[in-house]
Amino acid sequence: MEEVSSARVELDGAIKEAVDRHKRCEDAEQRAADLILRVKEAEFEKIKCSSSRDRIFEMENQLTIAKQKHSESLEDVEEAKRILKQQLEAVENMRQLYLETEQLAEEQSRKLEILEHENERLSQQITVSMDQAREQFQYQVFELGPLADSVAKLNEGIMVNKEKKSQADKQAEKLQLEIMQLTAKNDELKSKLSDLREHFSMMDFEKAALRETLDSKQEERSDAKKENYALRAKIKDLEEINGDKEMKIQFKETEVKDLSARLETLREECARQISSNKNSLQSARKANLRRLTLLEKDLAKTKADECGAEKERDEIQMRLEEQISSLSQNLCQAQEKIKTLQDSLGYINKDRNIKVRRISPHTRV
Repeated sequence: MEEVSSARVELDGAIKEAVDRHKRCEDAEQRAADLILRVKEAEFEKIKCSSSRDRIFEMENQLTIAKQKHSESLEDVEEAKRILKQQLEAVENMRQLYLETEQLAEEQSRKLEILEHENERLSQQITVSMDQAREQFQYQVFELGPLADSVAKLNEGIMVNKEKKSQADKQAEKLQLEIMQLTAKNDELKSKLSDLREHFSMMDFEKAALRETLDSKQEERSDAKKENYALRAKIKDLEEINGDKEMKIQFKETEVKDLSARLETLREECARQISSNKNSLQSARKANLRRLTLLEKDLAKTKADECGAEKERDEIQMRLEEQISSLSQNLCQAQEKIKTLQDSLGYINKDRNIKVRRISPHTRV
């Protein structure tokens, strides 16, 4: 882009220099017109003295025709400058459009990087939460504390995991929506690029038409040169002035050709940059599709891990319920044994008291 801006600055400088030279050429033409008037007056005096009116009319007609053709050639040069200015404005507009396209591509790449970081963060959070839930569950199983509290905490952890899973699903849907939006923007950029290609083709067609017009005007200018050479043979002063004028016109033609070549170079460079931008957009789209595939795989894996965790939770809950029922049965059996032992102990104490009462009189004696 720096080369484009420097080339544009050089082109503006060349156009300004051409305008200055054109002004100097107009001043020279004005002086030449004054000289022509003076020569005409001198010739008129000579012809008046020689009483040859036909020759005077012929010279005046030739001078008038030469002036008309010269003015037409100047108008052609002005038209060429105007068309060149329009083409420069079109190149500037295309450069602005290219800069906007490049900025949009950079914004899309930054958004994709942000989405990737967000997805990695969510994956890490899900993994950490699953590990924490698994460690907590193992710790609870190992401790075999209050089973009701453990089951409640486990259910809370499962509910938290479900909420995290729903958040991850929402985030995945949001990522899918943003990727669709980026795809739509990419299609819009493609349509803009096709419009630019059509505009380039139209510019090429206009340039070809301009070249044909310049060629035809150049032929007319060559005819005018021949007539000017005929007039120079008659008037030596006009020959020198017209010689300088022709050199200036040729120099302007060279400048116009140089500017056309620079414009063609700028157009080719813009086309290369647009092609490079298109390739970069295509590669970014492929990379986004690959990332989307990886995200879908990670999401499927997360769902599978979630299903496995739920199955494991159900199995552990069933085992805990079985252990609770077994402990309840053992507790009932222990209570029955304790009751039986208490009955036996009461019977033994009663029997012992009776025996003590029977033995106590003999002990006193």
